[in-house]
Amino acid sequence: MQIITAIIYLLGILLLSKNIIHFFQLESYQFPGFFKTIKRNFKHSILPFLLVFLFVTLLYYIRLNSVVSLLLFILLCYFIFIKTNIKSAKKPLIFTGRVKRLILVYTIVLSLSMVVLIKYGACVYGFVFAIPIFIMAALLAWPIEKIISEFYFQDAKSKLNSIPNLIRIGITGSYGKTTVKNILAHILNQYTPTLMSPKSFNTPMGLTITIRNMLSEHYRIFLAEMGSRHLGDIKELCRLVSPNIGIISSVGAQHLDTFKSIENVKKGKYELIQCLPKDGHGFFQDDNAIVRELYQQTSIHKTLVSLYDENADVYVNNIIMSANGSSFNIRFPNQEELSCNTALLGEINIKNIALSAAVAHFLKVPHSIIKKGIQSIQPIKNRLEIIPAGIYTIINDAFNSNPVGSKEAVNVLSQFEGRKIIITPGMVELGSEEAQLNYNFGEHIGKHVDIAILIGNKRIQPIKEGILNAGFASDKLYIVKTLEESTKLLHSIVQKGDIVLYENDLPDNYMDA
Repeated sequence: MQIITAIIYLLGILLLSKNIIHFFQLESYQFPGFFKTIKRNFKHSILPFLLVFLFVTLLYYIRLNSVVSLLLFILLCYFIFIKTNIKSAKKPLIFTGRVKRLILVYTIVLSLSMVVLIKYGACVYGFVFAIPIFIMAALLAWPIEKIISEFYFQDAKSKLNSIPNLIRIGITGSYGKTTVKNILAHILNQYTPTLMSPKSFNTPMGLTITIRNMLSEHYRIFLAEMGSRHLGDIKELCRLVSPNIGIISSVGAQHLDTFKSIENVKKGKYELIQCLPKDGHGFFQDDNAIVRELYQQTSIHKTLVSLYDENADVYVNNIIMSANGSSFNIRFPNQEELSCNTALLGEINIKNIALSAAVAHFLKVPHSIIKKGIQSIQPIKNRLEIIPAGIYTIINDAFNSNPVGSKEAVNVLSQFEGRKIIITPGMVELGSEEAQLNYNFGEHIGKHVDIAILIGNKRIQPIKEGILNAGFASDKLYIVKTLEESTKLLHSIVQKGDIVLYENDLPDNYMDA
């Protein structure tokens, strides 16, 4: 009976381990982020194992029939799994080859642990040690994964090198890089076959998959989005891509929980420019701050794109913004000006378009094609995307909020007629500056919005303080715990003609934050 009990306990542990495996994948299989995530999401990671341990211990003292105890145990595991499983995940657990290998190693280590625990009649302690055992399994699997990933990495690199004269463009930034990638790919594809890394495939494995599965000799240009959370991440991506052109869309307060400081963010993003060849070319989106400083210290061929400085290499002027889009002129280095219209909203998108147009101009794309491309760009999903919703209108800016982007989203909201409503959980991954930046965000909301709905608990307190300190009416400020609750509340208060901004949607590993 002990062996049957151990096997059933083993299956129970594996079932309840789904969330921790999911969190490990969401953190890109990096232990520092994983440890923070399971601590932050206690009720979805640690609590299920503790509840089962306490329940089984209680059954032991009650001394029920063994079969009855096992049946109750199975029902409890199933109930806890249903209640704590990550539902409607934005990034569901994907059973990749790596995850399958990890589960195999975890099962083996867990089984060996259960053999030891059987000897001492303490199988229930498998639930107490489940997460340490998982960590041990992940450490044992790491060398295998390193060998496998390097094999695919080198295969992708060989495929890149096998296509002569392929123009390789690396795009990075604290924010805006995905939008710039999409806009630039749209313009370039009007002129020549261009492949971009899809969605937010901006890690070594993401780019490796893109190259191995999608790249062919048909393409003349490859756009590689390059994400980073630590120093050296961009350098590793450049080892794969070997870009000829580098684009920095922004440098700011993003991923400060891993970078630790803005100075490290700055160094991390600049790795892209440092990895360019001597005849490479760097493109910089002027921010009158860090990006401009990086431009000034760059010695290779470079281009500064600005909305502020008429002496910049590429300058944007005659800007007119409205709730229907924008019009503006782009002046290129040869003093030629291109008048443009776009359906995309806000100053931030004008910057992204101008940066993309500067690269296209450098690649000798005819201005008529650049203009046509800009005019035909469609709003990018979850990035200041307008969605009609019956009697009201949604501005969906749910993807990855940051201090600059969130402020700009509120500015866009303020350009619309009608009551202005914001629904937001605030910003995360901003390190020690998170509270202050969320407070500043709250102040900006308080000056431009009619109704604010905040989602969360402790994390949103700085936003609440900022909103109220801006003179906002307290009866127009609502606090709910979940996105689902915010939807119910919205439906109870929304009126015809309202404009509703969804600003940021926390990733799955912040569900308990």
